[in-house]
Amino acid sequence: MLKVDRDVRARKPQADLELCFPGEGVYPERVPVRYLADVIAAIHRIAVPDSDEEEGAAVLIRLIDVRRGSAVFRCVAQESETLLSRLRIVAENLDNPEGADALGPALGPLRRLSEIAASLKSPVIVRRPGAVNGVVARFEPDTYDSVSRNLLVSGEKAVSGNVQRVGGATA
Repeated sequence: MLKVDRDVRARKPQADLELCFPGEGVYPERVPVRYLADVIAAIHRIAVPDSDEEEGAAVLIRLIDVRRGSAVFRCVAQESETLLSRLRIVAENLDNPEGADALGPALGPLRRLSEIAASLKSPVIVRRPGAVNGVVARFEPDTYDSVSRNLLVSGEKAVSGNVQRVGGATA
């Protein structure tokens, strides 16, 4: 039998944040792993909007524990204070139409978080573990719709068609 010194064994780190799905009947085994991965990736993209997922940038959030009550997933995060403060800024602007322009880079992640919330029939909540009123952000099924209504989206678009009349000439 191998004897392991207790000081040598790795200790589980303290959780920096919890991802909660408090919907009725939502338990950890009912949350698809893909949804959990998408929530973690969306939060990462909100906190680090310049990250390039195409280049395989490291995700700063890692799962360390799962709790049965309301599907609570405990995570650790590198630079957790920075991540949580950026997430809090986005969350504060969700109900502020004047702050909608600040949400531009977060629009894609907000869409995915809203889709997951709608699919699970549960809000997606990010909170500090053990803190009284520790909710950092709450994403509802309609979060994306309410933000996109107040956000002017710009970009390039191609339109194809046939020219029927030019210069008012008629045949």
